[in-house]
Amino acid sequence: MTQLAYRMDAEDFSFCDQKRPAHELASAAAFNLTDIRNIPVRVAVIGDMKAHGTMGWLHFIAPNQQICTVSESYVADLTGVREEYDILVVAGYDMRRLQRLLRLYQPVLTKKPKIAVLVGAMPSDRSKLLNSGYDDVFDQRTPVPEAQARLLAHHRRYRMSAETGSPRRARSFDPSLWCDSPLTARENEILAALAEKSPLPVLTYHLRKSQSGKRELANSSVRVLISTIRSKLKPGITISYAGCAYSIERSNP
Repeated sequence: MTQLAYRMDAEDFSFCDQKRPAHELASAAAFNLTDIRNIPVRVAVIGDMKAHGTMGWLHFIAPNQQICTVSESYVADLTGVREEYDILVVAGYDMRRLQRLLRLYQPVLTKKPKIAVLVGAMPSDRSKLLNSGYDDVFDQRTPVPEAQARLLAHHRRYRMSAETGSPRRARSFDPSLWCDSPLTARENEILAALAEKSPLPVLTYHLRKSQSGKRELANSSVRVLISTIRSKLKPGITISYAGCAYSIERSNP
């Protein structure tokens, strides 16, 4: 079979109804898409997917795949050992079951890209799955070259994060560069997360998590804290919300 290399521009992609960093897309474009053959992918199947043709479509996207079946009680072979597989794909047609599976196994999957494949996914479904912690959401209508490029971009991003040890998180954060008024500890954590990625968006799911071990917030609590932070921002700095993510940026002088 002739190996094909696809060349693409960053603006050709819509990553789950929200813009992704241009450098991530450029990283995917730098790959020959047939590199996906060398990346082991674990496909966790929830329910009977044979009738939908999704499994055949997935085989084209990730030929080097290992399939495991998720039981009714959510028992599945999803060990977090990196050597076994690099990317997790969870395929099913019940959004709630995809969400619950990730909640149960999230602690052992923090260092792997997590992709949801939901049959007939609607924009609202994708938003909910992203908020649950998935890095991306596909359905069988996603073109194969696009899906491969997105998988490669996520794989590269996680690999680079592992190699660098997330040095940004180790840096001290100075809230006075962004705010005129003092912040509470939790407000400071949220602002630091937004400032770290500025002007790129940060999923609400990630803002709910605490880097200092505090309890996870509800989405409504994040909204309240964001509203309070907005009232303390310096002039010319704004926090925006789009879909299921927040972003902070400074206006041009």
